[in-house]
Amino acid sequence: MNFKNIDEGHQDNGENIHFLYNREERLKNAPKIVQDYYAGKVFNYDTGVKGLFKSLVSTKTNRFLLISIILFLACIYLFSFLSKNQNSTACGFPVQFESFSYNERIYVSLKFLEKKLNNKEYMDSSDVSVIFYGVNNDGEISYKSEEFFEKYQGKEFFLRADFPDYDIIKVEAEISVKDKKDRITAKIKKRS
Repeated sequence: MNFKNIDEGHQDNGENIHFLYNREERLKNAPKIVQDYYAGKVFNYDTGVKGLFKSLVSTKTNRFLLISIILFLACIYLFSFLSKNQNSTACGFPVQFESFSYNERIYVSLKFLEKKLNNKEYMDSSDVSVIFYGVNNDGEISYKSEEFFEKYQGKEFFLRADFPDYDIIKVEAEISVKDKKDRITAKIKKRS
């Protein structure tokens, strides 16, 4: 396209203004980074480091971010592993204890798991008594359930209770078998 005959504007007196542009002259006076860019010496991000892992460790910042993400995921995994209601033992019996709050009430479930000794069935029977305690923010017992009695014969069974929520943050179960007594605790999960 020929730009010589294009009217580039004019002043009030009517003279045409002529704009002279020379690319080479402009690049000579340009900063070094502009000269390098037009010469093709600047790093092109489209043709940068190839590969996922290489790009994740290519710079100091990327390595820091990768290590941060790995540590963050490790903390999440560790927290989820530790916060699970894991099976425990009480008075020598395997139990699982859970509690949750729903609609201004606390629901408690104590599950006695099946007990086997060296792949043989557990043949003894034991009288088990359980009392549930609701503990509030101050560490005081704000609720005490009635005593539950059950016979444990090595088979799985549940003891369940519910009671009003008096700002209870955890529930303790006192399990008694013959002359043994154990207390296990479950934090209350909130459900909407």
